[in-house]
Amino acid sequence: MYPGLDSVARETKQKSIYYWRKMSAEVERACISSKTSSMKKLRPMGTATVLSRGTELQLVE
Repeated sequence: MYPGLDSVARETKQKSIYYWRKMSAEVERACISSKTSSMKKLRPMGTATVLSRGTELQLVE
């Protein structure tokens, strides 16, 4: 399937393909909305946190 790859790289590529197939329904659902169609990552709600400027500065200190 990938003649130029060694066994480790081939396995990694195959795992990526399996993951894409598994997620295809979710990706298709996201493509319907103009809001989510241009996103590169689909994360569940609550995965990322946005901090206020003041909170961010407190963490840096």
